[in-house]
Amino acid sequence: MSRGSGRRIITHAVLVAGGAVFSLPFFWLITTSFKADKEMFVLPPQWIPELPQRVVESPYERTWRDETSTQFFGLGAITVQDLSLSDYPVPGSTEQWRIVEPANHTAALDSFESRAILRVPYDWGETGRVVAEMSFASPVPPEDLRRIEVTYKSDRSFHRMRVHVASAAESWESAESSWLSTETWKSAPWQFTEPREEERSALRLRRSEPSDVALSHGENNMVVRVELVRTPWPVAVYRKYLENYYEALSYIPFGRFMLNTVAITALNIAFQLLSCSLIAYGFSRIRWPGRNAVFGLLLATMMIPGQVVMIPQFLIWKNLGLYNTWGPLVLPALFGAGFYIFLLRQFMLAIPRDLEDAAKIDGAGYFGTWRMVILPLIKPSLAAIAIFQFMGSWNDFFNPLLYINTKELMPISLGLYMFKSAHSAEFGMLMAASTVMVVPVVLLFFFAQRYFIQGVTLTGLKG
Repeated sequence: MSRGSGRRIITHAVLVAGGAVFSLPFFWLITTSFKADKEMFVLPPQWIPELPQRVVESPYERTWRDETSTQFFGLGAITVQDLSLSDYPVPGSTEQWRIVEPANHTAALDSFESRAILRVPYDWGETGRVVAEMSFASPVPPEDLRRIEVTYKSDRSFHRMRVHVASAAESWESAESSWLSTETWKSAPWQFTEPREEERSALRLRRSEPSDVALSHGENNMVVRVELVRTPWPVAVYRKYLENYYEALSYIPFGRFMLNTVAITALNIAFQLLSCSLIAYGFSRIRWPGRNAVFGLLLATMMIPGQVVMIPQFLIWKNLGLYNTWGPLVLPALFGAGFYIFLLRQFMLAIPRDLEDAAKIDGAGYFGTWRMVILPLIKPSLAAIAIFQFMGSWNDFFNPLLYINTKELMPISLGLYMFKSAHSAEFGMLMAASTVMVVPVVLLFFFAQRYFIQGVTLTGLKG
């Protein structure tokens, strides 16, 4: 092996090792987005997310009081809410649960963590489902009901839980299922009305055909049926890994935030390419008194810390009436950026003047020469600037935090902040949403790296 080959091997090995080390945070971001909460706060850290448990007889098994039993989950009390947002726990509702399917199903009323619970074994039979039912006198008229919450204790089996609610006059069924995705106590809230924006965990009920469920006497009596549907193990794995993504996309108006981000980023890219190319053309191709001095002053602006001009800029935009608008986020791009202007100027200086003279002979003015001669020749540099501006605008957090205070105008970078409250943070959903936000940047750099490298390396070369 020659000395040159050995050096190349060592160089490539160092680059691969460096790439692996610097990719660890991104790998941790992706794997954490697939984890449940209990997997995130363990020592030593778990790099690979756990799979849902699978047993030969049944995919899911739980231990009850130190003895392995038939698979089960537990149903607790019911709470109803009226249109005035007042909550009414149904008295003795736990004791009224009973199993209606399969017919030979056995269940036991037990206690767990100081709470009464109906222990429902997973005896699926041929139908692959288990149905429990409860009848109770509604504390408010059925037409005034806004929500019914079913409290339950489950495993991480990722079985689907659906409900059917019936009164003497109307009937509703689940439009969305609740997945048994946690081992803690949980209340599944099903809404009769449209959920409000802050009620991100609410599930929808829709009207259904009149039920054949036998109701007790009294016009205010209601019946709630809870149906468990068995989930095959591959589906449970799929649901477990994407659970944080499902919850993240419903926790915040993700689509709205993404559209805002795309719009802000696209406007910034278009304005920067337009303004910077025109300014750089004036500095590189047009002779005028004091050009070099003004260009030096332009470069000096790059040395001013952003914190120095932050307050004056904020006051200017506010006095212009553009606070809480996209104006402060996109209009500065119309005035150019020092680094981008410098990059384009150096690229334009490498273009032979013969091409510009030929355009002038054909009758083109300054604007025509810029549009028909200069712009086509500086495409690599424009692509590099577009990539720089895309990453800067897409990931910008501070400026939206400073100027935007309504959700309708927020970009996704500021929307991620909604996963953090004063006392805790939804780390799983935060990592999932962050992964979705990072993917466009990674894909853009991967597919556009040739233009990025070409635009940077060719800058300043004389033709």
